[in-house]
Amino acid sequence: MSTAKDFGKVDAEGNVFVVEGSTERRVGQVPGMDADAALAIYVIRFEDLAAQVRLLEQRIKSGADAASIEKSFTKLEADLVEPAAVGDIASLRERLAKVQPGIAELRATKQEAQKEASAAALVAREAIVLKAEAIISQDATKVIWKTASAEMNALFEQWQLSQKSGPRPPKAEADALWKRFSAARTKFEASKRSFFAQVDAASKVVKAKKLELVAQAEALVSKGADASLDYRKLLETWKASGRSTSKRDDALWERFKAAGDAIYAARSARDAEQSVGHAAALEAKLAILKEAQTIDPAKDLERLHAGDELRHEAPASVAPLLHLRRQRAAA
Repeated sequence: MSTAKDFGKVDAEGNVFVVEGSTERRVGQVPGMDADAALAIYVIRFEDLAAQVRLLEQRIKSGADAASIEKSFTKLEADLVEPAAVGDIASLRERLAKVQPGIAELRATKQEAQKEASAAALVAREAIVLKAEAIISQDATKVIWKTASAEMNALFEQWQLSQKSGPRPPKAEADALWKRFSAARTKFEASKRSFFAQVDAASKVVKAKKLELVAQAEALVSKGADASLDYRKLLETWKASGRSTSKRDDALWERFKAAGDAIYAARSARDAEQSVGHAAALEAKLAILKEAQTIDPAKDLERLHAGDELRHEAPASVAPLLHLRRQRAAA
């Protein structure tokens, strides 16, 4: 088993040497200290280097980050050129050299993973673009703009997140996708502005039409019950005119409805008055029929033949009874 004395020595002046093959290299000086104690200082430094090599080997086996491992390897390689340490330095150099293939493999694995991640990021961004293009391909009159705007904003946030924290796809492909996505967003905003401009213009037309209908309806109120048919025609026109986005739409409807309520109230009052008259007439007719049922045509034939005389003698209220009697006699 190798010992510190196999790889180092201390001279009478306290100079410490490390033995590397057939050569000796001075690594330091510790005057006033015995040889073993002096060697121990530099052996500890060797053990620290050995621990770093061992840690590097373990990190490669565990598949740690290749860039970090490569950085540690470069530093250790420089530290082992002429280390101020006593121990089997040649063996450490050999062990360090053996980890190079592992680092290269990790680097290749990382590059492959980055390539796959980059391809996946490209697919993800293209999916974002396709969704944006699908939104703008819809019929503008059928789009729910509030929902569509939220979807487009969410897609833009996904794109930003992909740029900030996701793997980077190839620049040429990424730039081409961004141009498509940017164009889709621009077209979407233009379509939205155009749609609402048209809606606003149509709303103004509807509002003007309803103002006119309200004026006509309010003018009909003075006609009372006779205006109900004309108001119903106005109501059909109102229903067909659509709804405006004006905040006054509900207020206009209240005015229009109030005019209709006044007209229908007048008609109800007239109908109620006519109903009373009809009831009185019906009651009179029922009374006449009841009295007519008591007449015996067989006993009053001669008087019925003398209808002219009876008609002259009878008051006007009895005329309907005489008419009924003549009908029964004829039967």
